Amino acid sequence: MKCETCKRDGEVFVEYTQISFCKTCYELFLFKRLKKWFRSNKVIDKSKIHVLLDDDSVGFLFLKKFFEKFFSYPGLKWVVRKRITSRMKNKVVIIPTSLTQETDAFIYAVFNDLNYVFGKNVFMPLTCFLETDLSKWKRKKRTNPVFEDVHFFVEEIVKRRPMARFSILKHLQKF
Repeated sequence: MKCETCKRDGEVFVEYTQISFCKTCYELFLFKRLKKWFRSNKVIDKSKIHVLLDDDSVGFLFLKKFFEKFFSYPGLKWVVRKRITSRMKNKVVIIPTSLTQETDAFIYAVFNDLNYVFGKNVFMPLTCFLETDLSKWKRKKRTNPVFEDVHFFVEEIVKRRPMARFSILKHLQKF
């Protein structure tokens, strides 16, 4: 198949949109979606320091490259940290959690009657991507899911309804 934008050979196929991309156009496609997420959620605040959580995942590498490309200008401060501490109350914390991981955690919390709580000034911009989107970007094997039973349950639903995870995200935001 050909790339949808530049007509070169398509290396990456996005299942839920049925579109192929070359590597550079695919990265631009992901960056465009992430920029839209940042604009719509109004996360960037020049008066605060933005902290990227480094969990050695593909999501972190993607976020770091995104910040280096789009948010490396004077007046905006961002740092990389390995863990979140209590001293980060006045900072904007950005966690590299994908939609797949977040929906699995939400469904697990619902099934086990646990509280699912967002922290204040804690944002998860990669919830606009599936785990497969990020693994295609870096050509890395998928990680093992944290909640395996829930993950396979949701994957069965996704086989019948490809956009199910995005629907779960809408309910998750309403909680």
